Amino acid sequence: MKSFLFIALLIISSASFGEAFQLDTKHSKIEFKIGYLAIASVTGVFNEFTGQFDFDTKNQNVKDLVVEIKATSIDTGIEARDEHLRTEDFFGTKKFPTIKFAVKTAEQKGNGKLILTGPLTIRDKTKTISFELKFTGKEEDPWGNELFGYTATSKINRKDFGVAWNKQNKKGTFIIGDEVDIVVEGIAKKKEEKQK
Repeated sequence: MKSFLFIALLIISSASFGEAFQLDTKHSKIEFKIGYLAIASVTGVFNEFTGQFDFDTKNQNVKDLVVEIKATSIDTGIEARDEHLRTEDFFGTKKFPTIKFAVKTAEQKGNGKLILTGPLTIRDKTKTISFELKFTGKEEDPWGNELFGYTATSKINRKDFGVAWNKQNKKGTFIIGDEVDIVVEGIAKKKEEKQK
């Protein structure tokens, strides 16, 4: 009897834990925008990343979301600038090749919105930040894959993560702003099972 109850509890726990999903990196992007000379902005993306999470379809909630970004994949459209961003002045990708965000709490806000909060690690600095996540729809592709559309946004101060390099012009205006807007959007799909 005790064995039966233990197995039943495992089944219930597993069912409530949700289904495993991953970010469809072919149809997703991680984009950032930062001020330039206080009159314009520079945008860029990270081209290589992975993300996975468990999704409770009944309650529309996210658990155990982890996103890992290859810092060397930064791309602002200008290779010389990207090379500078990979140096110790900015991301120091030789020492710190990975940027990581992990969700610790997910708070429902209604209308398909969630506030995802957890540690973000850039270089050797870790700070707790929040993303506002909105599911933009659910569809099935022609091959029968269940897909979710999503958009997640956040704002951070780069100096909190040791990315502090800057210069001033003759007027004293700094080249680079401190605040960085982050947008992660695209499609998530059910995680593929590993081949046995």
